Amino acid sequence: ASSRRHHFGASLEVMRRPLALMLFLTMSVLMPSVAGAHGGATSGTNYESNVLTTPAGIAARMVGGDDRLMITRTTPATVIVLGYNGEPYLRLDLRGVWQNERSPAVALNDVRIPPTTDAGIDTPKGEPRWVQTGSGNEVVFHDHRSHWMSSKPPAVVRADPSQPRTLYDWSIPVTVAGQSGTITGDVAWLGAPRAWLWWLITVVAAIGALVVGLKAPLPAFASAVVAMLLTIVAGAATGISLQLDLPDSTTGVVVAAAIALLLMAVGLGFAVLTRRTPAHAVTVLLLASMIAGGVQLIGVAGPAFSYALVPGPLPTLATRLFIIVGIASLALLVGLTIRAWQRLLQPLQPAKDVAW
Repeated sequence: ASSRRHHFGASLEVMRRPLALMLFLTMSVLMPSVAGAHGGATSGTNYESNVLTTPAGIAARMVGGDDRLMITRTTPATVIVLGYNGEPYLRLDLRGVWQNERSPAVALNDVRIPPTTDAGIDTPKGEPRWVQTGSGNEVVFHDHRSHWMSSKPPAVVRADPSQPRTLYDWSIPVTVAGQSGTITGDVAWLGAPRAWLWWLITVVAAIGALVVGLKAPLPAFASAVVAMLLTIVAGAATGISLQLDLPDSTTGVVVAAAIALLLMAVGLGFAVLTRRTPAHAVTVLLLASMIAGGVQLIGVAGPAFSYALVPGPLPTLATRLFIIVGIASLALLVGLTIRAWQRLLQPLQPAKDVAW
C-alpha cells in the first residue's frame, strides 16, 4: 500500500506546476505556426536551372532550384531587364527597383506557369510606365525563359525519368549603362529518385529505434535528452537550409534558430524539473521534440524523398540523412516514453486473484 501511495503521488507530481506546464503547452502550439511562416521558395524539384554567364555589373542566381531568378545590381549604373518582346521590363537604379506596367511580362511572370505563354499578345506601345516595387539593389521574379514551362516533363525525360540530362540553354537580354548584354544559363533534369526506397529506409530505422526504446536497457532520461537533441537539430538544419535559399534569409534564419533553441531549452528545463519521475520527464522531452523537430522533419520528408533537389546549401543527400536520423530519434523517444509510463503505472495495477 505504501508503494502504491508513493507511485500515485509521483504520478500527480507534474500537476503541482500547472502554470509552468500551461506555458509550455501554449508555446508548443504557437511555435510551429511561427516557424512555418519562414519556408523556402519551393520545397523540392527534379529540375535545376543554372546561371552560366552574366554581364559586368550584374550578379544572378536561381532561387528554389528552377523557380525564380534573382538579379543583383553591382554597379552604380542603371540595369534594365528586357521582357519577352524586347521591351523594358525591370529597372534597377540608384533609387531602387522598378517595373514597367506596360510590359506584358508583368502579368505573365506573376505565376510560374501562366495560362498562356504567347508574349506577342498586347505588345506594349509608347513609353514605359515605371512603378517602384522596392528600394534595394536586387529583384526576384519568375522568368519563363529560365525554367521548364509545363507540369509534364518533356518526352525525352518521360522515356527515361531516371537519367539526368541537360534540356536546353536559355538567355535573358539586359542593358547595363545602356550597353546590351545577356544573362545565359541552362535547364537540367536531375533524374527522379526512388522515393519508396527512402521511405522504406526511414520506416525501418524508425521501427528499429522504437524497439530499442521499448526493450533495450537504456537510461531513460539521458537517452531521451540525446534523442531530443538529435531530433531538434535535424529539424532545424533542414528548415534553416531551406530558408537560406531565399534572397533575404537573415531574419528567417534567426527566427528559426531562436525557435529551435528556445524549445530545446524549455524542454530540457521542464524535464529537469520533473526528473524524479522519468515518465513525466521523457514525456516533456517527447513533446518538445515533436514540436521543434518532428513537425519540420515530416513536412520536409515528402519533397526530400520525392524530388532530386531540395533547395538550400545543404546537399539533398544530407537533408535525407538528417530526416532519417531525426525521425528515428523521435521514434526512440516514443519507445522510451511508453516504457517509462509502463514502469510508473505497473505498481498501480490490481493484484491478480490468488487460487487457494
